[in-house]
Amino acid sequence: MIIIWYFVTVLCITVIILFSYELYEVVKKHRGFGIREVYIIGTICLSLLFIIVSILIINQ
Repeated sequence: MIIIWYFVTVLCITVIILFSYELYEVVKKHRGFGIREVYIIGTICLSLLFIIVSILIINQ
């Protein structure tokens, strides 16, 4: 169970890092996003990760 929890956590972090990089590339190309939007999206992603990890810890 602990191994699965670590695997899921690493997977989530990897997805968030990749998503952040993609978002950065989009922002660089289009300049449509403000820094505020980037922070909001990043905060939402981190919140979702925190919720997922919390649920997994509670379920153990």
